[in-house]
Amino acid sequence: MARAKKRKKTSESDIISAYMDYTLEYDVNKNNAHVFCQTVGIEESAFYEQFGSIEALEKKIWHLLMSQSLDTVSADERFSYFTDQEKLLSLLYTFFENLTLNRSYILENLKVHSSMLKKKDLFSQMKKTFSHFIDEAFYDHRMSMSRSEIQTIDNIRKQAFREGFWAKLTFLINFWYKDESKSFESTDIAIEKSVRAAMDLLDATPRNSIIDLGKFLWKERVQN
Repeated sequence: MARAKKRKKTSESDIISAYMDYTLEYDVNKNNAHVFCQTVGIEESAFYEQFGSIEALEKKIWHLLMSQSLDTVSADERFSYFTDQEKLLSLLYTFFENLTLNRSYILENLKVHSSMLKKKDLFSQMKKTFSHFIDEAFYDHRMSMSRSEIQTIDNIRKQAFREGFWAKLTFLINFWYKDESKSFESTDIAIEKSVRAAMDLLDATPRNSIIDLGKFLWKERVQN
């Protein structure tokens, strides 16, 4: 008796790769899972085994861009000995390298999600991953002076701490999106100056780095 062939399972990475290619090749119905699956030859049931919607798939892509960057930098045995500033710089440089490797898709995706509210939703999973890194690398480390102090820390203060670094990241994503310099050299400079300024503010000793960042951004704005 003939038996039905067992369907090969479509993996999450298979669907992600197919969607990123699909986004660049087709200009309509990008948020329609049915059309996407029919176009690329994926069974719709296989898609829903991995994702609840196209929007969930897009959020996952951004989450992976950040989580894979974290995996890359933390795999370096020297990472645990890095200073706070070195850890953040290492993560951001790696993250933006990953963005650049997928720039065509990312530009298209950001164009579709151009409003701040749409971006906030798109980045929601990535933000959780990044915020966890910030808590571990910066806030928890700096606030671990005594158990009694930890217990009395205001949650609002911790949230403000996270949001400050998150604002830096979203600013840099928008900067990279508009960057037309060769090899995105301007973005590398913006990363370095932004992190240096953030660390100075964090240590409550604002220095010339903040003025330096302002001058650099003004120069970039005038040139563009």
